[in-house]
Amino acid sequence: MAEEKRNLTDEDVKAIASAIRNEMIHEFYQDLGHGFLGFVKKGLMYGLMMIAAYGAMRGFHSIGIDDGGR
Repeated sequence: MAEEKRNLTDEDVKAIASAIRNEMIHEFYQDLGHGFLGFVKKGLMYGLMMIAAYGAMRGFHSIGIDDGGR
């Protein structure tokens, strides 16, 4: 086989660089979205737990269980 010397043109290099850049940007925003949604999900779960704890304490008071004189 004869060896063929292949050169990339400036347009080829720009196209490759653009494709790599677009992929990196896509992955960055995808990871950022996952992190933000995880943060929101944890915040919602924390809020729901606080509401449940508050409701449980109010329920204890309504059935006559005291909180130790507080």
